[in-house]
Amino acid sequence: MRKSLMIMGLAFAAFAAFAWPLHDEVVKAKPIVEELMSSRASLPPGEAADAAAELAAAAKTEAARFLLLRRAVELYAKAGDDENTAAAFKKLILNVKDVPPTVQERILFAAGRTLSVGKRAKTEALFKGVRALVWADKELVAARRALKSTKKDAPEAHLRAGNALAVMGDWTKALAHLLGAKGKIAPVADHEINGTATADKLADAWWKASTLAEEEYVKSAYRLHAAELYRKALAANLLDGLAKNLAESRVAEVENEMRPPEAPKPVPRGNGPEGSAGGGGRLYCVVDLSAGPSADKYPVSYVDAEPKGGWTDEYKTTKLVLRRIEPGSFIMGKDQKDEACRVTLTKPFYCGVFEVTQKQYELVTGRNPSEFKGDMRPVEKVSYEMIRGKNDGAKWLESSAVDSDSFLGKFRTRTGLDFDLPKEAQWEYACRAGTTSKYNNGGDSEDDLRKVGRFRNNQSDGRGECLASHTIVGSYESNAWGLYDMHGNVWEWCADCMDNDTNVFRGGTWTDGAEGNTSSSRFITNPYRRQGNIGFRIVLTADLTGAPPNAEPTVPPSTGTPEQPVNSGKSDGLYCVIDLSAGPSADKYPVSYVDAEPRGGWTDEYKTKKLVLRRIEPGTIYMGGIYRTTLTKPFYCGVFEVTQRQYVLVMGNNPSEAKGEMRPVEQVSYATIRGRDEGSKWPESSAVDSDSFMGKLQSRTGIRGFDLPTEAQWEYACRAGTKSAYNNGGKAPYVMKRLGRFTLNQKMRGHKESDADFAKHKPDGKGGYLERHTVVGSYEPNKWGLYDMHGNVWEWCRDWSADLSNRVTDPSGPSSGSERVRRGGAWNFHAEGCNSFERHSFNPSKGTGTIGFRIIRQLSE
Repeated sequence: MRKSLMIMGLAFAAFAAFAWPLHDEVVKAKPIVEELMSSRASLPPGEAADAAAELAAAAKTEAARFLLLRRAVELYAKAGDDENTAAAFKKLILNVKDVPPTVQERILFAAGRTLSVGKRAKTEALFKGVRALVWADKELVAARRALKSTKKDAPEAHLRAGNALAVMGDWTKALAHLLGAKGKIAPVADHEINGTATADKLADAWWKASTLAEEEYVKSAYRLHAAELYRKALAANLLDGLAKNLAESRVAEVENEMRPPEAPKPVPRGNGPEGSAGGGGRLYCVVDLSAGPSADKYPVSYVDAEPKGGWTDEYKTTKLVLRRIEPGSFIMGKDQKDEACRVTLTKPFYCGVFEVTQKQYELVTGRNPSEFKGDMRPVEKVSYEMIRGKNDGAKWLESSAVDSDSFLGKFRTRTGLDFDLPKEAQWEYACRAGTTSKYNNGGDSEDDLRKVGRFRNNQSDGRGECLASHTIVGSYESNAWGLYDMHGNVWEWCADCMDNDTNVFRGGTWTDGAEGNTSSSRFITNPYRRQGNIGFRIVLTADLTGAPPNAEPTVPPSTGTPEQPVNSGKSDGLYCVIDLSAGPSADKYPVSYVDAEPRGGWTDEYKTKKLVLRRIEPGTIYMGGIYRTTLTKPFYCGVFEVTQRQYVLVMGNNPSEAKGEMRPVEQVSYATIRGRDEGSKWPESSAVDSDSFMGKLQSRTGIRGFDLPTEAQWEYACRAGTKSAYNNGGKAPYVMKRLGRFTLNQKMRGHKESDADFAKHKPDGKGGYLERHTVVGSYEPNKWGLYDMHGNVWEWCRDWSADLSNRVTDPSGPSSGSERVRRGGAWNFHAEGCNSFERHSFNPSKGTGTIGFRIIRQLSE
């Protein structure tokens, strides 16, 4: 329901903005189209979309075609049918005269909320591709008309036709026309005419042609075709030496260009301890506003926890605090069973713990426009334009810029970071904090709302003021992520615009009843509107890729040799899943990507037949609590240690001493995992032996990036943003019993404890009473969802063992050594030996019953 209202809102907004002479016709056609489609309302989205497309083909007016094809786009997207979504959209802009680009964008934006699980980047890529095809269609028609109208040789027309066909992917016909262009694309023509063309020569020719092409669409098409030919040449071993390196480089360059576009990232210019918007993964970002509106600079810092005294009044007046929100997936809107409305956020961001208060607004702008005054009450009577600006700030989604004299303009200038209003999806994701109920404390009743925010029916409850108005921020309970007043108090502006004249605001207000204050409540109004019940909170997208100021120069990590390049493949899901079920005789292991943990959690199949890894974004840690280390590349890390069943499905044998299919494999040496020959040469080479575990896994998945983690990757993944001894934020040894198997949460035969605090400790029953490891995932994960990073078995890392170094970027360890690193502790160690920074090493040619491993996938982007 919510989505249909949104689409209707977009449609009405689009009609109002039409500059083309269709408005009256649309008004007349709309009720007819609605009646025709209402009879198909019970059909599945795909079938209803087919019906709309058929009706559009029979329509006599452009208005009817527009309405029906727009409906087909929306329904195909809802069905998850990307191909037909693109085809219907193409028909719309080809068969309806002069549909403005802004209207086209709004239609795709509405479809994009459901297309491919809501991935906006893919929608933008689809839009760009369809526009290219439309251009090619028009070019081809014009070129053929020109060729038909003249008896003379027409090289320009041949060139136009060839370019268009190349964009459309019809390379045979494209080449025929290009041959008629009399040498304008001579390199291609020469090789083909002589009959001696090979893939490598043709690839060089098309690449050269791309440098001569003027239109961007044509250039991209030529480069894409050249890359395909280079791949064929590489596969046929037609190239060697520098020619091979050049071909690989050009293929990688095109693959990078073909990735879906991402939203611009803020420039990492922060002045906090970590020096970047990412804050090194710390939980809270704090901006000190105390210098006031005349300040040149607002200091920004990052902390790992709420202060002992809580968020005192200074955090509602002279300081502004934001909480880090990790990426994830949720169903957006009222119908929490509608999977078509599932939205995925792939980037972490910081979200204001409180609504911006009147004192905070005054310290930034020098004024307080609010109708109901109070330093710690939310600022109101602020328009979208006052927050972002009337000029550049009004151009979202086209641009993320803001006006220099706006609130955010001044805030950005003084912090050096790109703070902004939240996108609507960010707002609802942060509000829900994992809930699917009406209110973010898990409740659905008015009594539940009374606990979490000011609304019309609890203004006399003594919290703050008894006036018929908002109250002090943070007066009610927070959600599970520590965010206050996401329900009620004041509506909150979002960055999203419905069209040039309306913007979104969310969250409800003190003037509304319970139904107007739910997690899905949303309204739109004019960006210049100022009301006593609309305020805002701010966000900061965490830039985890930028190196902090004064950091050492970034050194790209080792990603393979020219003889064995890393094949990153697709890598945009939150989780990477390898299906091992075909076993050790398989030719191929399918690899897939999902955006969220399954509803039933990681069931036993993910510890036996499948192997799951979680995407980890880059950032900075202090290894061992001392040595600053920066990772600049994302990577996937195993959610669990590799189990015995998984090892058998790859290698065909189980070397473990203490058997159990879902227990970690042990008695495996570094040499068994990576190989004794090529696999022993890290970091000189990233190659592995073909008969090793990694060799077989890489061969059967076709992905060279699977490997052991470097020591820096292991500790970064283990800590998950914490700086404490244990990755649940704890420092005392007793917290270890919740995180993994160690000496004190099992029954150790003949084991005597010297520590009086643990003398009465009883076995926890997780995995039996053997003095051994237990089933992976039996204990609590860290906040990135990784299990058993503490205890169970030690885990091999790729590096040779040596002292750590400070201020290192993407370290690969020393160049030589006698022992390889192992991390994480094991079942036979005390808690102190299982902490986040404990480091041990071992002979790489040997295995024991206390050492296993987990895998990572190195990404080349």
